[in-house]
Amino acid sequence: MANNVSFNQASTSQSTPLAVTALGEIADQLGKKDWNFKVDPCTGNDQSWTTTTQVDTYYYNNTLNCNCNISDDGVCHVVELYQNFDRAISDKHNTVVARQGSGSIIKLSAFTHGVVLGLTGILPPALAKLPHLKTIFFVQFPLACSDLIANYLSGNIPQEWASMQLEFLSISTNNLSGPIPTYLGNITTLKIMRIESNWFSGFVPPKLGNLVNLELLILSANNLTGELPATLINLTKLIEFRISSNNFTGRVPDFFQTWKQRQKLEIQASGPEGPIPPSISALSTLTELDLSFNRLKGNVPDLGGLARLNLMCLTNDIVLFAK
Repeated sequence: MANNVSFNQASTSQSTPLAVTALGEIADQLGKKDWNFKVDPCTGNDQSWTTTTQVDTYYYNNTLNCNCNISDDGVCHVVELYQNFDRAISDKHNTVVARQGSGSIIKLSAFTHGVVLGLTGILPPALAKLPHLKTIFFVQFPLACSDLIANYLSGNIPQEWASMQLEFLSISTNNLSGPIPTYLGNITTLKIMRIESNWFSGFVPPKLGNLVNLELLILSANNLTGELPATLINLTKLIEFRISSNNFTGRVPDFFQTWKQRQKLEIQASGPEGPIPPSISALSTLTELDLSFNRLKGNVPDLGGLARLNLMCLTNDIVLFAK
């Protein structure tokens, strides 16, 4: 049943109607049922939107903050929304934040520990109706092995998101599946993309090479196959790159020479073969390198250029010889 987003019109100050409607659609698509849309989220003084100050908000915070003074027409704009629950095995935190003075939601996050209060819907296409949204953070953090059977968000990444100006996308540890959508390559504003610990399959789309502002890319713990596309050479701003626990084929990619800012490189248990490319020694800023549990063989290249390296793992690779 769809959330009812109508509320008492008696108040002189009310929320932005389009934002409230979008939040109602988002709640429906997430399977989120604890927002009370029978009252105005900003002025209704309802406990589903506001937590009393007597409660320690570090452990429990369910608060939406609004600014009703941005304009003279009495319209209230959502500026912050916090939802943090600590109940037995569940710890859920959902956040919607808007830029102060603009009335535009720029951050929405939802992360859950445990299984009691986990989100069980889909990634909401309606997020695209919040044109200034910069951050999407839907993450599940299981506390124990038994929690892995929880119902997570399912489906794939909505095509509607391709038109957004996102900078931070984190949807790890859900039940998402299917190929990584090619249209993700249209979100060239992305700086962080984390889609690890899902069921994504197939090839890494070459269009991800369009994400030239990426600083962190994590694709680990999926069912990805094939060779990594050569277009990733364009991601020159990458600081962290992790693709562990997949089923890639081919050699370890030899495009490291363009990744001058790289600090962490993790290709653990991902299937690549062949020698470690000499170009890896160009990563002078690298602090962590993990190529363990692959099918590497041949000589280990001169790593003298890795002056900042603190951690290197080559465990259980087949045959590696030091020069």
